[in-house]
Amino acid sequence: MKVIRILIATTGGVVAIDRITAERAPQSMVCLGRTSKVLPISGAYDDFVRPGSGVIAREFGSQSYRLDLSDVVGSGESWQLGVFLAHAIARSDSHELAGSDTVAQNTYLVTGRVNYDLEIESVDHIDEKMNAAAPAFKSADGALDVILPHGANADRVNALLIDGVAGIHPCARIADALSVIGLLASMPPVKMTQDTLLVVQRGSSRPLLSVLLVGLAIIGIFWGVLSWHQGDIINAADEATYEKPAEVKLEAASLGSVKIYGKFPPSGKRCADLLFSKTEPVIRWHETGVARPCGFRLRIMPELPARFAGIVVDRRSGRLIEAISRVEGLKGGRPVSGPLYIDLDVPLRQREPIDFRIVTIFGEHPVVDMMTRLRLDRKFKIDSKNTNHEVKETNIKLHPQ
Repeated sequence: MKVIRILIATTGGVVAIDRITAERAPQSMVCLGRTSKVLPISGAYDDFVRPGSGVIAREFGSQSYRLDLSDVVGSGESWQLGVFLAHAIARSDSHELAGSDTVAQNTYLVTGRVNYDLEIESVDHIDEKMNAAAPAFKSADGALDVILPHGANADRVNALLIDGVAGIHPCARIADALSVIGLLASMPPVKMTQDTLLVVQRGSSRPLLSVLLVGLAIIGIFWGVLSWHQGDIINAADEATYEKPAEVKLEAASLGSVKIYGKFPPSGKRCADLLFSKTEPVIRWHETGVARPCGFRLRIMPELPARFAGIVVDRRSGRLIEAISRVEGLKGGRPVSGPLYIDLDVPLRQREPIDFRIVTIFGEHPVVDMMTRLRLDRKFKIDSKNTNHEVKETNIKLHPQ
């Protein structure tokens, strides 16, 4: 059992989450240090828990909770991310929330707002909160990690160069934060940067097959070709159950392919379970109008002689939940080998049609310049007659529920 302590970053100093208990009460409440003193933030916490306005009851069950804190938390919503993580830890079978009298194996200082789609939003007064946490950083002696919203908040904390920080973990959505504390086995924790774009599931590489090309007897034996398959999304053990379309043989001139699959919950599960639990999605070939997926998985396969690949996302309408890229090569500047996989999740409450155009550029040379031009000008046309690169367009469309 992994014992985790969650500290909420406030402008008045750090506040530890001591305990969470489900209660048969008319509303959820926040109390001070296991006493009967109810804190003013209780109303906002009840809104965060209650079905309809909040996310806690929807995702973790029960209708009301008691949350015990080590100190007072003032106004605002920056406590929401820490509280959500504490609920996830309390519900977990593999993790335990550290109380005031418990020694923690890992401690996280957390700040961030959480919206109804489980996306993490930025907070105010980040400088003041980090300055107020200085005693905690000092006493932790380099063993305190920070979890916070990606983007401007993360950039600012990185710029502050705080002594005693073990790691800074910017997060775009709840799944990213849960992976940092080890509650998502399928998404190993990684550190994000501001310019990252998508979630690419990638793990250790492994050889698939050494193909020996036997030539004419008088010429001898040609060089063998060794291809490497990167990615832990689909392994050899489950290839038999992985539903996919019939392989289409690429023309000799093709530099790569892009295929789109749908992510569906297993029987008895919901789309929400795929976002923040250890539930693995069922991956099926996506057919528009047949079944509504919880998200999409793109399979990007460079073909030799292509060694570079870049992704540009053109959002025409709607919203897909995006997180970070774990393969630097998908920015177009570093060599990659495939297949590579990209996950895009559909918000739990989709309010408008989703219409995305995803442009993948394969090239024998870096494709960064073409990607930049394409981002700046949607009408920019890449020379299709140039045999050193190839462009594949993938469209994702989904009507509101």
